[in-house]
Amino acid sequence: MENGMLSQAIINIEQLKNTLNGFSGLPAQAVEIQQNTSAMLNDLLPTLQGMQKQVLTTGQTLQTQLNQQLATLNTETPEQLRAAISQLQEEVSQAAQPASQALTAANAANNKVTQNNLALQQIDVSLQNDIAGLQSNLSGATQELDALNKQKYYWLALGILGVPGLIAMAVELNQAQNKVNDLQGQVNQIQQQIQSQQGFSTQIKSLSANFSTAVDKLSGLDNTINFLKGDMGNISQDIGTASQQQLQLFFTAALMEVNTLVNDAS
Repeated sequence: MENGMLSQAIINIEQLKNTLNGFSGLPAQAVEIQQNTSAMLNDLLPTLQGMQKQVLTTGQTLQTQLNQQLATLNTETPEQLRAAISQLQEEVSQAAQPASQALTAANAANNKVTQNNLALQQIDVSLQNDIAGLQSNLSGATQELDALNKQKYYWLALGILGVPGLIAMAVELNQAQNKVNDLQGQVNQIQQQIQSQQGFSTQIKSLSANFSTAVDKLSGLDNTINFLKGDMGNISQDIGTASQQQLQLFFTAALMEVNTLVNDAS
């Protein structure tokens, strides 16, 4: 049944893809990572899901065949045993290529996610530097505006500005206020980007953790399939020379490996 760690990792990766696609207000560099990650997962998920279905189907078929083989082992001729082994080897081969391809694809995706993590950290540092500079400029501009306002009240109290002076003062104040508003808008925009970016980075880290689980399970699948292929070849070579008891042990060991395969693929 598809309810094991690999299934959960695949489900989590699909959910995270949807979550990552839902982020808005990201800085341009993070938007590029978002789009590339979405495209990568759109390609990878069908590969993982197709491989899992193939390996589980093959594993369940092998379980049935090996149990039947163990039940009839004492009544079969060497030729019948070799034919049975050949069929088992063919079944194993059907799972080998999808498992290997899925492992290669998952490793490549995992490496890309790791690179994205590092890139997002650099983007975050850049945003923090940007906002620090803007906040410093905003502080200076606000102080300048406050000083102009104080000057305005001083000159008005003296009553010596006249109409041209009032117009000039109004223009200067308007320019100073516009500068403050512009800088405050930039600060607000980057603050929103930082907030969105931090949430996005958290989900990318979660994606990386789930990829680690998937790669671990896929590595186990690939190894088990290779062991199984080797064992099938050894059994085929030993038919005719090994005792019935030895062959029973060989087939029992192969069944245990298939059980491991099904467990890892679930």
